[in-house]
Amino acid sequence: MMLKKGIRLINTLRQQREAVAINSGICYAAQETIPEVQFRHITFTPLFQEGAVLPKRDWRSLTETEWTTLNPVSKATDSNNVFLGELPDSLIQRFKSLPLLEAGSIEDIYTIFRKHEDLAKELNNDINAFLTSIADGKPFKFRCFGVSFPNLLSVSGEFSHLPKDHAPTDVRYIGFHNDCTSEMSIHTAYRFGNRISINFGSEAREFLFVNLTLIQAYNMIKAQRPESLSGVTLVTLPNVFFKLFPDYPILKIKLQPYQYYIAPTDNCFHDGRTLGNTSFDMTMIFFGAFRKLTA
Repeated sequence: MMLKKGIRLINTLRQQREAVAINSGICYAAQETIPEVQFRHITFTPLFQEGAVLPKRDWRSLTETEWTTLNPVSKATDSNNVFLGELPDSLIQRFKSLPLLEAGSIEDIYTIFRKHEDLAKELNNDINAFLTSIADGKPFKFRCFGVSFPNLLSVSGEFSHLPKDHAPTDVRYIGFHNDCTSEMSIHTAYRFGNRISINFGSEAREFLFVNLTLIQAYNMIKAQRPESLSGVTLVTLPNVFFKLFPDYPILKIKLQPYQYYIAPTDNCFHDGRTLGNTSFDMTMIFFGAFRKLTA
């Protein structure tokens, strides 16, 4: 399928086009050979939920027509754009002042912050100043540290109900999904802002997304097979969409350390990946209504 005009891309990375790739659609985790994860003393093969969707691995550069399709429109909002950028040098140095790359778990991250309280406060102040500059005058809040093993085909899993001492094989990864809460519906998800995810690990990580809003995906299903929408919810919408449109292209963004993406993850199908990495993956995530329009 051809890329449709939907969610656009505003890219202020130094790599520009080299950071972006496209493929020919999805496959299912059950059809994939899942690579083994080896990290420190841990070795395991990740397990996936039934029906979990992953991208095909036939990545290529975008054509000029595809770049034009992704060009931003004049009104760049938090719900119809993905923004890419990198932190200011001063903020990067703040991150580097803390030995965060020594972390091998989320508990390690918090321990490092407690041990270096003054440096952590300075980092927090600088992050807040940076986020304020791109927050479009709206409030924002810290969501979490995102931590993932290296060499994962998907970093998105069911973690919320697992015990603190769970084994890696207790996790079931979910692949492509859209974030959602009970306050949202398919037709209101666009109202809930976006998130910024900052890579402060030591290796590049990948953000994968479909450049369609949920309403666009819903309308495509409605036009082709309206009976499929019976009982569809925010949670089941991705599975219905990918069954009907498995060849809709996926976009892949490669983010180097101290780069970030801003995306309406409530309003699009997406996932993250650490395939090929060997070190611990770490991100800092905030919710708001962020925009980054210039380099």
